[in-house]
Amino acid sequence: MNEIVMFDWMNKNKAPFAFKLKVMELLQLNTLLVNMDKELMEKEIIMMRRNAIGS
Repeated sequence: MNEIVMFDWMNKNKAPFAFKLKVMELLQLNTLLVNMDKELMEKEIIMMRRNAIGS
């Protein structure tokens, strides 16, 4: 379920604004953490390759 579908569902079910805001905040935080994790894994792979070549 993406953010738009989630927001539409909350609107249809008359969720309080504070709840909508918190859910959207959590979805954005999750996206940020996933992107940071991808970047860290890419850097770790590059470092592992450099170490393997240097050995």
